[in-house]
Amino acid sequence: MSMVCYTITSGPLKCPYSMTTTPPSNKMTQTVQEFFTETEWDMIYNFIGNALDNDDYECEDVYAIRAKIHNLFLPQ
Repeated sequence: MSMVCYTITSGPLKCPYSMTTTPPSNKMTQTVQEFFTETEWDMIYNFIGNALDNDDYECEDVYAIRAKIHNLFLPQ
């Protein structure tokens, strides 16, 4: 499955590359989604994005983590 990047609450996000991932099961996805509120997920997403400004983190790693969060909220 080719990953398309979306923000959790708004329009499309420009993703520098496509990422192929295996989507998690519906039950697993729901369980992980319920760990945090939508506001908390938005905060996490933004905090991860702030890592792009930190030279200690590789850009590709930051985008990979964001892609995993996007995958949690894609329609099944």
